[in-house]
Amino acid sequence: MKEKDNENKFLRPRLILVEGAEEYFLLIELFKRLGYEDIEVGNYEGNNNLGNFMNSMVKLTNYKKNVKVIGILRDCENNRQAGFQSIQSALEKVGLPVPNEEDSFAPNTNVAVIVRLIPISVDEGCLEDIFIQSLSEDEALKPANDYVDKLIEMKLKLRHKKALVHAYLASKPEPYKLIGTAAKCNYWDFEHIAFKQLIDFIEAVEKQPI
Repeated sequence: MKEKDNENKFLRPRLILVEGAEEYFLLIELFKRLGYEDIEVGNYEGNNNLGNFMNSMVKLTNYKKNVKVIGILRDCENNRQAGFQSIQSALEKVGLPVPNEEDSFAPNTNVAVIVRLIPISVDEGCLEDIFIQSLSEDEALKPANDYVDKLIEMKLKLRHKKALVHAYLASKPEPYKLIGTAAKCNYWDFEHIAFKQLIDFIEAVEKQPI
């Protein structure tokens, strides 16, 4: 991460770091809908790369001058506790404040840091769980699920929840959209309770005093 390549990044006081492109574009759309203009989103491109991303980030002039609040968002994957501990370790190695628990800011620090793993209140899962929950009453979900089940019966190697969400998107006028970019097409009902855990996290970052 070079200084000259990041002149237009880390310009806002609030920053949420996410693990991939899906989350990146999704949060940009949510920021717009919520009317928040002082939050930026950064894509650290995979959980194993968080430490490297932050190690480069904290050396940048824009970061040091502007960023006062950091939120880190990632999937639980297969082990919520291990995921949280991985983030704690990455923060400690780059000298950033380390929260003692999820959804609580690290105390007495110049930079406020908060962490959330999704979905909340479960030991394992991913972003797609939120979307699947939001589609529980959508008639297009069942045939999408039947299709994915058939692929599984064929012993094809696929990631079930990601495949299900993209199979659902095949029912839309622009089926090639990523989950995040599909938000611009109003394919997701952000009023659904499933999205509250994302919106609450964004609001926690937005409302943290600086």
